Amino acid sequence: MAPTLTEIRDALAQQIDNLVPGLRTASTVPGTINPPVAIVTPNQSGLINYQEIMSSGLATWTMRVYIIVGAVSDRNAQTTLDGFLSPEGESSVPSAIASDPTLGGVVEYAVCTSAQKYGELQYAGVSYLGCEISVEAS
Repeated sequence: MAPTLTEIRDALAQQIDNLVPGLRTASTVPGTINPPVAIVTPNQSGLINYQEIMSSGLATWTMRVYIIVGAVSDRNAQTTLDGFLSPEGESSVPSAIASDPTLGGVVEYAVCTSAQKYGELQYAGVSYLGCEISVEAS
């Protein structure tokens, strides 16, 4: 049976939490945050293609991992964010996801496909430095 959206979101957040030191995670959107934090959410557009399910029986979900690190003006926040976005290294979110692409057996695969919107993000009326990572999971 295919995993649910909630199972994928929880597994993705858990894997990042377990493998990336110093980065808090949330699998649901919190009311307030304490950066640095990774928030796993469904993609706002292009979440799932139902035709794919009908034809192949597999569902590919597109998720967003919002990495929020601190004040936009903080130079250390930029260095921290750069480490979280790096394709390799101890603090790399993409590397943490790639280390077990099944997310503990929850999915067939999960892969980071891109990072975008590096810069100022608004969260609960506060400006932060952050970036979005796109993840496909099936």
